Amino acid sequence: MKKSRLLVLALCGFSAVASAQSTVIVYGVIDGAIRREVDNNDRSLLRVRDGANYTSNRIGFRGVEDLGNGANAHFVLESGFFSGTGQQTPISGFAFDRLAFIGVTTPYGTLDFGRLYGAQLYTAIAYDPFETHFTAIDPVTRNSISASQTSDNTLTSNSRTDNAVHYTNNIGNLTLRATYAFGEVAGNTNSGSTKSVGAVYQNKTFSIGAAATQKKLRADNSAPPAGPFYGNDTPATADFRTSNYYTFGGSYTVGELRATVGYASERRDTNTVNHVERNLWTGLRYNLTPLTAFTGGYFKTNLLSSRGSSTKDMYVLTASYLLSKRTTLFAEIDHSIFHGPEFPLDTIGQFLPTSIAATNSQAIRNGTMVGISHAF
Repeated sequence: MKKSRLLVLALCGFSAVASAQSTVIVYGVIDGAIRREVDNNDRSLLRVRDGANYTSNRIGFRGVEDLGNGANAHFVLESGFFSGTGQQTPISGFAFDRLAFIGVTTPYGTLDFGRLYGAQLYTAIAYDPFETHFTAIDPVTRNSISASQTSDNTLTSNSRTDNAVHYTNNIGNLTLRATYAFGEVAGNTNSGSTKSVGAVYQNKTFSIGAAATQKKLRADNSAPPAGPFYGNDTPATADFRTSNYYTFGGSYTVGELRATVGYASERRDTNTVNHVERNLWTGLRYNLTPLTAFTGGYFKTNLLSSRGSSTKDMYVLTASYLLSKRTTLFAEIDHSIFHGPEFPLDTIGQFLPTSIAATNSQAIRNGTMVGISHAF
């Protein structure tokens, strides 16, 4: 009897230690907004925007187990959804369309495996004027890499990568990242692959960063994925073309004022005229009070393809007010001017180089939005 009691106590003690070392939390964000959009012909659209407003809707599970000596094992499973209808983000075959990875952290860095963000996005965030807010409008996060293109390991997303290995190491204020995603194409391991490296130095006053990415994009009409993914490149047989992306920029903070500037360039090889897109941006945020902030941004996009040269100038102004640590009221206004043969397809006016204008005349898109966001 005495031995049985001791065994029960020992097992209880072991269980307590194990539970103290491992934690799993449920987290998420839900936001909704009313948005009015006006196109070049003064046609307006008033609707409820049910995601990617102030913050993208998500529900996730995050687990961490302490392995001792500064090491841990961890995982993240994260899915998006529409707040207006309750539907899961409609990506066929994805239970966790936003993130799904497992990894380990040691004193020598963190290694993650699965579907996750690439080094280029983490780098660009350091000098994003909106710091990952208003992601449906902000070209920095939408154009972090191949905004209108997908490959075998980036289905349905421009900033996330499937079948990837991601390494992160923090050395003081310096963060180094590297990503490799397997194309998983039989007979050619390079086809469909993604390689990315990035570095950011950041302290309380300023940040500076740079990243480079190379992707081998599928450029034919076969599936998966469905194509073509080059507006001017449609070979009849399976083919993979190189896409090279570079970004660099920085931010500077003095008092309640934060200024940002950044640049990104992407070149996609094609059969005819190489597809080149360049983005330049600058922004300014001012914290009027600890609860109220105003942010303005200017984004310049130049696009060159076989269709000719097109440009976009976009001006964005936002305001946010913290009702609490978890709930934010926000408002946004944007004005976009397009020149050239390629006009945007989506109503927000994002530069998606897949629509050809009848002429090279100017097009204007305006938008306003108000809403609320809650994190849990």
